[in-house]
Amino acid sequence: MMAGETKDVWVALMGVTGSGKSTFISHCTGQKATVGNGLQSCTRNVEVYSFTYRPGVMVHLVDTPGFDDTNRQDGAVLGEISGWLSKTYTEQIYLSGILYFHRISDIRMQGTGKMNMWLLRKLCGREAVNKVILTTTMWELVEEKTAELRLKEMEETEEFWGYMKKNGAGVHRHYNNKESALHVLSRFVPQELNVEPEVIKLAIQTELADDHKTLDQTGAGKMLNAEWAQEKESLENELVQVREAIKTATQERDMTMAKLLQEQQEEMKQSVERMRVEQEKLRVTMEQLHAERLAKMKEMLEQQRDATDSLNADLQQKERQRRQEQKRHEEEKLRNKKMAAEQQKTIRDLTAKLSPVQSPSSAEPPPWTPPAPQVQKPAETSWHFEHIQSQDTIFSHHWTLDFTPDGKKLIAGHSQKHISVFSRNDQGHYNITQELKCWSKSMWKRKGYSRIVVTMRPDGRTIAVSAENQRIRLFEMDGSGTFRQTQKLDQKARIMASSPDGEYLVSVTEYIDGKVQVWRGFDTPSLPMERVEEKDVNHFGGSIASAMAFSSDGRLALVLSDKVIICALDKLTESLTKTQVLPSDSDSVEKLAWTPDGRTLAASGPRKGHVQIWTTERDGQMRQTAKLDQPIDYCRRLCFSPDGNLLAAAYEFQGWCMWKRSQDGWSMALQRLEDGWDPKALAFHPDGKSIVLMYMKNLFVWSIGRK
Repeated sequence: MMAGETKDVWVALMGVTGSGKSTFISHCTGQKATVGNGLQSCTRNVEVYSFTYRPGVMVHLVDTPGFDDTNRQDGAVLGEISGWLSKTYTEQIYLSGILYFHRISDIRMQGTGKMNMWLLRKLCGREAVNKVILTTTMWELVEEKTAELRLKEMEETEEFWGYMKKNGAGVHRHYNNKESALHVLSRFVPQELNVEPEVIKLAIQTELADDHKTLDQTGAGKMLNAEWAQEKESLENELVQVREAIKTATQERDMTMAKLLQEQQEEMKQSVERMRVEQEKLRVTMEQLHAERLAKMKEMLEQQRDATDSLNADLQQKERQRRQEQKRHEEEKLRNKKMAAEQQKTIRDLTAKLSPVQSPSSAEPPPWTPPAPQVQKPAETSWHFEHIQSQDTIFSHHWTLDFTPDGKKLIAGHSQKHISVFSRNDQGHYNITQELKCWSKSMWKRKGYSRIVVTMRPDGRTIAVSAENQRIRLFEMDGSGTFRQTQKLDQKARIMASSPDGEYLVSVTEYIDGKVQVWRGFDTPSLPMERVEEKDVNHFGGSIASAMAFSSDGRLALVLSDKVIICALDKLTESLTKTQVLPSDSDSVEKLAWTPDGRTLAASGPRKGHVQIWTTERDGQMRQTAKLDQPIDYCRRLCFSPDGNLLAAAYEFQGWCMWKRSQDGWSMALQRLEDGWDPKALAFHPDGKSIVLMYMKNLFVWSIGRK
């Protein structure tokens, strides 16, 4: 139930089916309220549509079903409206007025229209009639002169609008546009900002809530009861006549007529019984009305949940079918490739058998293999670095830092159970625009220095977040650029990495003796991800997993103790396979970084020693090509620039440095070790023109340029 606010204006909309209530709502709110153009009623329950009338004033339009509802008895409609009015009354939400809608295109006031008017009078009571505005609609469908005559007749006829107009009710012409709709609402909205809107108490509200009457004891209930009693008496009189007619037809042996009369008699009995049941339904208290309304709302929620579950099941089934079809195509492609290779080998073997003696000039050349791409060594140049910006940020230990591909957002993972999303403005400054609260304090067992891990999908639209003893959560960016949680996996992760296409997420559960898990569906975070493989870390040749990173060509580098394990992810079998082991000259390796082209890998351990550089050779194997002397201990982060020609390293409690690659190899380009700062994370901007470093409570930006 909505809670009333000081400057809120509540207006009830009433009238017969098709009188223009839903269209009126659409004009005011811009929302698509269901519009009934035929005989079927569209509004089955009381519904509220809210919109900002002007700054500081919110108008709530209360749409009600008509008493001519094609699917419900008048008693049920009265119960629905009375239940909502009494419930809001007890919560101190009061109406400011009522708009009663009538089609001016109707040739005459129908019986249902008269019934609506009588019930409206009883619902309001004499004291609230002056807050009713009798609103005519559909003027565009009738000649103005004819419409004027009809309006005059209704205003002058006591049983139509005459009584209500004499007691203060207003009359308004609605011309089926937004301006006209807002104009009639202006009668309920104070013109001065400091004036509170006037409110009314309806007779039905005070009768049910204050006087504790049952619904049949209220003015509206008594009137409806009297109407039914009169109709019931009429039907019972007709039943007596029909019984006599049946007796006469039977005596005259007119069996056809007797049968028809018996069917008519049965229908009349059913009508009498329905009226009796409806009268019984009116004998309810306000509490029973509220309980019935609550039960209906629960039923509607259940139906909505069932529909949502069914839709999600369909989407998941379609996604599974798509993946199966994709897997089938890939398998077929692989089979064709193997078949072609076998055919080529057969042709070469046959050719060799048919031509056993060949001159060197006529010998068949070896099969062509594409040359490995040459690493273009950068031209000799000098670099220029300048500290251009620093700003305070929240007090926390940032463990991770990464840019979205467009460079507009910077994602920072904290040691205090949450993620900060920084947005970069036109001046290049970074401001926090969103905080993702991942875990509550009660769940966060280790405060302060607890490790958090964040992995971003390559397109920057989904992030996976985990921490020590915390399950993996997925956040997806919506159309407004805001990240929202979409699901929570049933496993935790010590380290994680996304495949280059974003379809798979690989995670390791524990620092020691953990499990390597492969998850499918990282590219569709709104659908449940599926764990397709799980292996012990020992399967890959180690027990301590400290780092992991995917290259752009799909190779996974996994650090196990003092070794770097290169793995391939086979999408057909959805399995990780070890392809190469890169030994380290350090007793342990903790940090990894790939160049964006995926051909070069850098690794470093915690102690003072070397940053080892491996490069992919022609045969696809990686070989060590450089060792960079580290100036100090405890390397915390490694990061390559977008062009791969700069390598930055951050050191715990010390500072940071940068190496550059030239024609002669790698050399030191910048050292910032004397500052005594403690960088927690660093990341190059995607355009390569700057680098961002996160400290305990500061964000530093350095520009990068060439002279």
